Amino acid sequence: MTIEEVLKHFPEQPVPTIIEKLFRKHADKGFVDFEVLAHDPTSFNQLLPNSIHDQFILIGQHGSGSLIAIWKEKKLPADQLPLVWIDSEGTPINVFANNFAEFLTLLPYDTGFIYDLISKWEYFANNPNSNPENYYDSKMLKEILEETRINYSSLAEYEKWLHDEMGLMTATNPVKMVGDAIRNHPGMIELLQKSK
Repeated sequence: MTIEEVLKHFPEQPVPTIIEKLFRKHADKGFVDFEVLAHDPTSFNQLLPNSIHDQFILIGQHGSGSLIAIWKEKKLPADQLPLVWIDSEGTPINVFANNFAEFLTLLPYDTGFIYDLISKWEYFANNPNSNPENYYDSKMLKEILEETRINYSSLAEYEKWLHDEMGLMTATNPVKMVGDAIRNHPGMIELLQKSK
């Protein structure tokens, strides 16, 4: 599927500039484990109750088959809405970025790390002695980022694009960013519980 087809299937037209730019950049060269997908509500069939499919805009997937989507939590442009991880194994399903710009700054850590952070924050909700911010120090975050740069040779080009064209920088504290996003959008848990 071409990027033109992906853009054509995006529910919001015209597609917000920041989203279109990522799609076009990623089409040129993959830089982390994230595959751009055209929006197709049937992709949620095995992962979410049918009654809430229309609340999400699919944008891509992780190599495991887990989906990344925009949650239409409010009537706002798509780039201002939160991003959600919808795991192929059923959990976690939660917000991890407050908006599309935050998502772009998290991508250099790779999508697998986003999964790890969501899982750790969800565990922390029931285990107050396991704060992820106490687990990941700056040295560990630097090592994770460096490992991703080694694994994906085109990541340096993405980070340059992120800075030069988007005016953004790789997140310096991804742990707090994901935790804040989860706390800022408690309605996701409520939505999932009500739709069961």
